[in-house]
Amino acid sequence: MGIIMGLDISKSSTGCAIIDENMDVLFCGRLVNKGIDDITLIRKRLIDYIRRKITEFNVTDVVIEDVFGGINFETNRLLIILNECAVDLRLQNPELNYDIFKYENTKWKAGLLNRSGKDIRIAGRHKEAVQEALGELYDINYLIEIKAPSDMFDALGIAVHHYFEVKEKGTVVTTVDKNQYIRNFRLGLISFYFLSEGEFQYILEHLSLEVEHRIVEYDRSIQRTTKMFYKEFMKSILCCIHIDSFTDLGLDLMKFNIADEVKGWEDFYCIAVVKQIERTQTIFKEFKDRRKVVWLTNKNGYYYLT
Repeated sequence: MGIIMGLDISKSSTGCAIIDENMDVLFCGRLVNKGIDDITLIRKRLIDYIRRKITEFNVTDVVIEDVFGGINFETNRLLIILNECAVDLRLQNPELNYDIFKYENTKWKAGLLNRSGKDIRIAGRHKEAVQEALGELYDINYLIEIKAPSDMFDALGIAVHHYFEVKEKGTVVTTVDKNQYIRNFRLGLISFYFLSEGEFQYILEHLSLEVEHRIVEYDRSIQRTTKMFYKEFMKSILCCIHIDSFTDLGLDLMKFNIADEVKGWEDFYCIAVVKQIERTQTIFKEFKDRRKVVWLTNKNGYYYLT
């Protein structure tokens, strides 16, 4: 099991708790937005806070209390914006490899209370019930003595609930194992090489011995074929897509500026390689130096692939 970060997010402050694979607490604190009303500034502060904690503790699972519908529309709107900070951070920093989970308020609290091993009444006393449940699992006297705010207890509670959810469902995956796969697929993480049969064989012959590859048939689009491949295989394995004819690329020719590169080609390959792996193989640098590198862009000039 990886490192779990629990977040109880609000406009005024955000509670944060981080636990390890043994459910030991690594960190418990909060980000306070005292005197700050600008939601854009609050969002930037929260994204930076989450980024620093994920990097410091090598977090793999970020767990957030989902927004529940209330009568105050403005409050709900702000919470939805802030609750997406972990998603925004992941899009801005593709090198950060973590999953995001959301639980409803009533679900995680009920789960925490059930796992405390004690019959705790929750109706009308949510704050006290969470503290009592955590008190059955941890020594929280210090937090009580310093009058720690409820968002710190809630952040720890939701992290613990996720810990048991993962453990009891038998989906425990170590941090090392998680990092062997592409969990958050984005085209920007992959480099693509369109190669003739001879060029394809040349690259395979000059790869390091420890680098494996698999050949798959083109399926509707480059993105779909590559994404389905890395759902099954580790990112250290090269996805080698066999393409019968350039006309098969269809939508890809319309979406990306690759028509001139592959026009008229028959029986060729597209190697998809994770950039992290690409940097370890000198053959790819040699190949780029030997011939023109074609940037795959959309019509607006945004770089999707390299």
